[in-house]
Formats: sequence, C-alpha cells, structure tokens
Amino acid sequence: MLPENILPRVGILFESVSSASPLQIINSARGLVQPIFLLKNVHHYDKKQLNILKKRFVVEKVENASLDEIARICKNLNLCGLLTFSDSQVENVSMICEKNGYASLSIKAGKALQNKFIQRQALEGMDNSVHYCLFDDWIATPSLRKKIGYPVIAKPCQGAGSKWTRLLYSVEDAKLFKQKVPQNLCFLIEEYLKGSSNYSNGFEIGDYISVDGAHYNGSYFPVGITGKLPISDNFSETGMFFPYKLTQELEFEVIKQCREASDYLGIMNGITHIEIKLTDNGPRIIEVNGRMGGYVYDLVKKQTGIDLISIAFQIAINEKINVPENSEIKKPKLVFQKFIIPEIYHRCILKKINFLLPNEKFQLELIKQEGDILDPLLGSYNNIGIIHGEAKDIKELIQINKNLQNFIKIEVEVKHG
Repeated sequence: MLPENILPRVGILFESVSSASPLQIINSARGLVQPIFLLKNVHHYDKKQLNILKKRFVVEKVENASLDEIARICKNLNLCGLLTFSDSQVENVSMICEKNGYASLSIKAGKALQNKFIQRQALEGMDNSVHYCLFDDWIATPSLRKKIGYPVIAKPCQGAGSKWTRLLYSVEDAKLFKQKVPQNLCFLIEEYLKGSSNYSNGFEIGDYISVDGAHYNGSYFPVGITGKLPISDNFSETGMFFPYKLTQELEFEVIKQCREASDYLGIMNGITHIEIKLTDNGPRIIEVNGRMGGYVYDLVKKQTGIDLISIAFQIAINEKINVPENSEIKKPKLVFQKFIIPEIYHRCILKKINFLLPNEKFQLELIKQEGDILDPLLGSYNNIGIIHGEAKDIKELIQINKNLQNFIKIEVEVKHG
C-alpha cells in the first residue's frame, strides 16, 4: 500500500444529500487515492463530522464558487479527478471534468442525468420508451393527455428521492398538486408504468428493481440487481434487498436495456444507478441516475465484496476496473434494508419515535430525530430510520417485513401554517 501523501488526489464535490457519507468515502479511498472534500451544500450534522475530518484530510468550502473557480481550485490542489455522489452536482462535475481533462460521464450525459426531461428526450429512440411531456403542456393539450393515458406521474425535472412526486388522475388533480409544490420547479408528466405480477413469484414484490453499474471508457459493467419492497402511496421507497435473482432470460433483457440507455445518454465513465419497472411489455426504464444508488453501497459490499465507491475512484484516476461479469454472492441469504416511512397525509412534526426490535438479528440506524418536519410531498426524505437484516429468501423477507411493522411506533402532530 502506497503512503497516503503520494497517492493520487481525487476531489469529491460533496453535498449532504448524497448516496455516500464522508466516512464511507474515506474508508473506500484508503490505499487508493487521497480524497479531497469540496463542500457545496452541507447540513449542520455533516459539518460536525467534516470539522473532525479536517485534522487529517483536505476540506475546502466552495459554496459560492463558480464552476471556473472550482476548476481552478481543483488544479491548485493537484487533483487528477473529480466525482460526486449527489444528483444536483452531476452536471457541474461533468463540466469541471471537461475543463480540466478528467475522466467523466461526458457533458451530454451530465445534462441528461440531472434533468429528467432532457433524459426522456435522449431515450426516445429506445424501444418501448416511456411517454412523457412537460407538466404545463399536458394540462393545455388534450392530445397529449390521450397519448399518455391515465393515471400519470408528476415529478420535478430535477430532483431525487421521489420528492414532489405524485400520481395524478385528472387535470383537476394536477392543478391542485401544482398549488402545493414550489412554484420555481419545472415538472414532468410521465406515463404510469404498471408492474406485472409475472415477475413477483407469487409475492407482493418483484416488479420494481434497480441496477448499479460502472462505466469505463464507454463500456458498461453491471454490478448487481437490487429488488425493492412495495413503494408507499407517496412513491417513497420502503426498502430494498440484494441480490434479486431473475431468470437468465429476464436478466439478459434488463442488462441489455441498461447498456442501451447508457449509449443513448452518452455515458463514458462513472457509476450509474438505473431504475427499471418490470411490466407486461417487458423491462422499462424509469430513470437513470449519475451516481451510486442511495443505501445500495452496504448491500452490495456485504454480498459481493465489491466496493462501488472504490470503483468510482478507480475510474476517476483512469485505472482499469475489475468487475466480474457475474459477481460471486458471498452469502446464501438476502440482505435487506427496511425504511421507516410514516403514513402521513398532511405536513407534520415528528413527535415521538419508539423502536423495539424483536432480537439482535436486526440493526437499527436512525436518520431523523424528534421535532423534524415530515411532509407527504417529500417522498423518501421522510425516512425516519433503517432496519438492516437478512432473510433466507423472498418468502421470509415478506414475513419479516410484516412482523417488523409491529415493533415500530411513531407519533406525529399536524403542523399548521
């Protein structure tokens, strides 16, 4: 292992809304690169951690810096690469990398991965692509409403975690929804993809999956397929498990679509998280994200030993990556995460949390604290905590998921005004 001071330096344009924590980044960088933190938008709870890290690592604030200024800072720090794990910085990182000659997604891909409308335009050439249009055009144009059908999904063109996402059944629904969301956001309307029971093996899950993969010089290397627990009424993810074993034929079709979407988007280098719905018409792309999936890191590493953050660093320094075609699963069981998403229909304050896990097989990670705001329009950002565990198969996972609900007690009070 090389001494830390002679390892290549790679910058992380870091925001608190990130699929990788500072400690995960540091652990994955060990012996490979020197991580340099460039702080863009950081919440108070991350600032404390980063202030401690400043004793050993370079931490620079770039909140008010332009892209040109950040590019100069990267050069002055002798960086040989730059990456991000935050949706809102994907395009910025692609542009800075282009300026400094770093390996990156490509500017074309950066724009499409950050803006879902641009992404839908780029994916139109794919077979079975999703019907879509801009929100205001859908309200104003009867022919678009007829083409897309009902219900429809409304989501921000730029956003993550199902924030401000809603299922709409009519123009009246859409007008009421628009009054409740920030007026400065541009919204997209998409065809609602109905999952097929053919893929659920007789259980309540199986039609919604994601694929995390690596891209190196235009080649795509899938790491694994993650299954999802049923989403909430507000399109919040309620949990995930890894690996999800599909039939060989279906897995081939899923990976084929991931490769095809990557080509249409012009993705050259980096990590992607691709969400897919399994429908009666086959796998269909929900969206492509230019970063590792949220919470996926631990699941993949536990089961395969593959470190997605380390792979991102390898790509950034133009080091050839090694991702097995069929990653060997280390444990025969499924590993899962159950997200604690409260059923709320109004803006609330989290009043009390009471978790009493049935035994030591499960581990609890709290995310929110009493007094935090919850809102049905915030999607997965209402996640109060995560329960980590294992199941021998999907049947047992379904039973565990139901049983754990009995050990979770949440009290909220409606926030007025």
